[in-house]
Amino acid sequence: MKGLRMKRQVLFSLLTIGLLGGCTEPSNAGEYKLLNRPLLMKSTTPYAPYPKATDPSICKAYEKNLNSFPNEIHPMSCNRKINADIKGFEEVKWKKMDSDKAINLLVPIKIKTSRVPIDNEERRSKLIKVLNEDVNLGIIKFSIANFDIDNDDRADTIVLQSYHTTKEFTACVDGKLKGIPRYKKYYIFSMDSDELVFNEKKTKNFNYKSGSAFNIFRFNNRTYLDTWKKDYIDPWQHKNEKKWFLKVYETRPAYAGIAKRLVCEFTYSK
Repeated sequence: MKGLRMKRQVLFSLLTIGLLGGCTEPSNAGEYKLLNRPLLMKSTTPYAPYPKATDPSICKAYEKNLNSFPNEIHPMSCNRKINADIKGFEEVKWKKMDSDKAINLLVPIKIKTSRVPIDNEERRSKLIKVLNEDVNLGIIKFSIANFDIDNDDRADTIVLQSYHTTKEFTACVDGKLKGIPRYKKYYIFSMDSDELVFNEKKTKNFNYKSGSAFNIFRFNNRTYLDTWKKDYIDPWQHKNEKKWFLKVYETRPAYAGIAKRLVCEFTYSK
C-alpha cells in the first residue's frame, strides 16, 4: 500500500512538471527595456535635456529589477515590485494608520486644497462623514511611513490615502495601461517635532500630476517615483505615434509638494 502511494506521488509529480513545461518561467512573460533616447524638458524652448541622475546606476539597476519577476505575464500597471535581493533597492515600509487619526489630520489639508470652499462647520462635517463612510465601505485606506521623500537628507512622515474599488482592482490585475486609475494621494509632513500635526507652511500635499498614480521606491538611500505615461516615440516630433513608457523620476525639495526630474524611461513588450 505504501509503495503504491509513493508511485502515485511520483506519477503526479511527473505529470505536474510536464504540464508546467518543466520550468517556472512563463513563455509569455514580457520584457522591460531601458530606452536610449534624449530625456527632454518640454517646458523649455527649445527643449533642453534633463540633468543626469545623481546616481547614474539607477537606470540599469531598475531595468534589472523590473525583469526579475518572470511570473508577471502582464505589465505591472499599478505597483511595480521591488526585488530586495538586488543590491541597493528598498521598498517603502507602509504601516496601516488609524482611520480616525488620519481623517482628523488630513481634513485641514483637504479644506485648504479644495476647489469648492469649505468655509463652514456644515461642509466640514459633511466631508468628515463622507470620509468615514468610504473607510467603512473599504473604499479608502490610510497608511503611514517615515523616509526622506524629497532627497534633502531630512526625514519626512508620509501619509498615503489609497483607493480600493472594483475599477482599481480590475485595471491593476489585467495589466491594462489605458485607464490606469489615479488611486493614490500622498501627504508630506516635516519631522520638525515629535507631534504629527498639520502646519500650513510645512505640510505638503503631493498628488499625481500626470499619467497614473506615482509609485515610490528607494535605491541607494535616494527616493524615486515612477509612473506609466503615454508619450511621443520621437521626442523631437509631436506629430508621430504615441506609446506607453514607464518613466522614472528622481525627487528633490520644492516649496509646495516635491519636485521631480526625469532620469529613465522604459518600454514594455511581449
